[in-house]
Amino acid sequence: MNSGAYYYLTKPFDDEILSSIVRTAIEDKMCYDLLTMELKESVRGLTTLQSAHFEYRTIDEVNDLAKVLANVCAQPDKVVTGISEFLINAVEHGNHNIRYDEKSRLITHGEWKKEVKNPLKLSQYKDKKVRVTFTREGQNNKIVIEDEGNGFDWQQFLELDPKRAFESHGRGIAMAKMLSIDEINFQGCGNKVEIMIKAFFSEKK
Repeated sequence: MNSGAYYYLTKPFDDEILSSIVRTAIEDKMCYDLLTMELKESVRGLTTLQSAHFEYRTIDEVNDLAKVLANVCAQPDKVVTGISEFLINAVEHGNHNIRYDEKSRLITHGEWKKEVKNPLKLSQYKDKKVRVTFTREGQNNKIVIEDEGNGFDWQQFLELDPKRAFESHGRGIAMAKMLSIDEINFQGCGNKVEIMIKAFFSEKK
């Protein structure tokens, strides 16, 4: 992992696990490429943004919001996936209450995207929102993301755990901490997180 490998297997391994990890790695790369490609669209005026409040309910809304927030940061293509990770977690593990083991099963069977977009699940949680506040504080951006779920044991996900290295997920927060987010502070039961990222431009002295 120190050399930059975030998906790997130990022998012996199961064909189903191999397929799941390969599929997840490919989908993650495709998602990253799409997000970074679209980042350059419509960024004029964002350098003047000082504060904002957002609300969203679904995974489909995450990409657009992640791009807006990334584009007020110093390195949008570097931070967009980290921001997206926290926005997605707030829906799937927060408001939709998808537990770790359940997500593992859904990914293994190729059903995760269908589940988080399931009309029945959406109707069940249709009134739950994720609230996001953005504040520019000097040369840093503070983004606070709060869902209406019961929280989770976030401490174990701040570092890359070798025990989860050959699982299909569970490394997103640690990767965001290593690669794109300057500071991460979970609050309370874990349904609220504050992240700090360098701002789009430095203030004049």
